[in-house]
Amino acid sequence: MDAESFQEPGTAQGEGGVSSARAEGGVAMDLIILVRHGQSVENALGAGLGPGSHGDALTDLGRRQAVSCGGWLRSLGLGRLTLHTSPARRARETARLLGLGVPETVSPALSERSWGRWFEGVSDRDSPDRLAEARRAAGRDPWDWRPEEGESLRDVRARVTAWLSERQGRGAVVGVTHGEALLAARAAVEVRWRAWPLPLPGGGSTHSPPNGAALLYPWTPGLAPTRRGFLPDPMAADGAWDSVRWQEREPGPGRESSGEPARGRLTGETFP
Repeated sequence: MDAESFQEPGTAQGEGGVSSARAEGGVAMDLIILVRHGQSVENALGAGLGPGSHGDALTDLGRRQAVSCGGWLRSLGLGRLTLHTSPARRARETARLLGLGVPETVSPALSERSWGRWFEGVSDRDSPDRLAEARRAAGRDPWDWRPEEGESLRDVRARVTAWLSERQGRGAVVGVTHGEALLAARAAVEVRWRAWPLPLPGGGSTHSPPNGAALLYPWTPGLAPTRRGFLPDPMAADGAWDSVRWQEREPGPGRESSGEPARGRLTGETFP
């Protein structure tokens, strides 16, 4: 899915976006951190997005990614923190390996997109072709194409948006989730931005974070986020906040003091 098709044109902040419900007056900033689970066996095999015929466990690399991400999270000194995870085994295993020292809450809203019967009866050999067919269909109708008995991206955005809205006013929140769910989360949080891809180390970019990576969204009272942090590879992180690549929306002319985020390009890298 390309950058132009990622954002749904004409979406208003109250129609799928997320705004902070926190009161003004010296209240600490909220921080939502969304972590993609570590590499699973299915990921390593390059299998499709089916029901997990190869097992839903993490690989050795996936476990190292989760442990590294947890070490990085602990180095941030976030204080009060809550942890949520998708019900999938690969996500729950990642959440446990983060080692954050807080109980985890299983949140179905963070589940991967349901592909319904799309991969039913498809062999490993044919799975990549079936996946490519799904991508073509989604490219023609990115928001509303729905596999039989599955979910559209709009469906996923609706449940992820509800989860994000409920997290407002709760300090630092970590959610362990999946690739398509993260794509939907970006659509909810970055609703007033163009869908600029996430920069990868060494060049290149992606719309959905790699396994073990994290997205960070600081919230100020009454506004949707205007900054996005990205940790593409926790195994290469070399120091707390300094490892985060920050991108900030540049407001349009005359919109700097507006209570409503404006469309604009993401520029620069700053630190909190």
